[in-house]
Amino acid sequence: MKLSEFPAAAVKRAIEIYLEVAWGADQVAKRMPKLPDVAGKTVDVLLSLHPPLFKHEPPKRIASLDPALRPEQQVKKLPLERLVDQYLLQLGNPRYPMMKLVLGEHLIIGEYFLQVDTHEWMFDSEDAGPDEAAEFAAIKRHNAELKQRIEARWNEEGLPTLLDLFSHLTEGQQCAVKRREKRVLVVDDDEFAGKALAAFLGSRGFDVDLERDGEAGLAAADPVRHQLIILDCDMPKLSGPEVCERLRDDPARSRIPVLLSSLAPLGDKPPPGATAFLIKPFQADVLLYFVEALVR
Repeated sequence: MKLSEFPAAAVKRAIEIYLEVAWGADQVAKRMPKLPDVAGKTVDVLLSLHPPLFKHEPPKRIASLDPALRPEQQVKKLPLERLVDQYLLQLGNPRYPMMKLVLGEHLIIGEYFLQVDTHEWMFDSEDAGPDEAAEFAAIKRHNAELKQRIEARWNEEGLPTLLDLFSHLTEGQQCAVKRREKRVLVVDDDEFAGKALAAFLGSRGFDVDLERDGEAGLAAADPVRHQLIILDCDMPKLSGPEVCERLRDDPARSRIPVLLSSLAPLGDKPPPGATAFLIKPFQADVLLYFVEALVR
């Protein structure tokens, strides 16, 4: 939905549902931000408040991509910030205060959707002891479950979420598209983000297999069947980098290109086993450039 058309009442209702699911019905009134009258108004009435209610993360747009560069060269020229526009409202939950409601673009520039950001990339258990690592894992599971429940409630009430993006892209596939005879394995634990990505690739002529966790993705990866793997970084059972390492150590599957996606910058070069990486959410033309280059 265009930002200029996004109903403020839809955002207000999204906040109420978030608070009810994350904190409990008895906490909604206590934790509900003070909002102006939203009846018949667009979301601009909320985004223009002073002091700001939402944190704005403006995009670092990519005007053009250099077709002469390989993806692993091009990635070094991309900004480390996100390429899409986002507005974030930190609402938290009893176990983790940093979880956020997000109103932002995803794939299609100028179209905005509601999502929950679990902020889980902030959990770095690499140097944590066993107890701390176990606590991190428990909070991640808790946040993921809350995200699923909140977004399911949003969908039930017809609020604009990635389910709408999925529906839009699926309907777009009714148009005649020349099949590319290339199959991509998408591995993402975010149900609607994964489905939307699969629908987008399908609308561009690719065949797609979709898995929901790293362990299933690793088992499904097939060097004959798949010409590319798009792999989320933070997933249950096996993380994206862990899957990359195991694929790298498998002679038969190490030749499958891997595009690793992450909500946070991964440094100036792909992790071991990954061919390239992109920051989520995606900008469609940038994603398509990498996919087309990597499946060659």
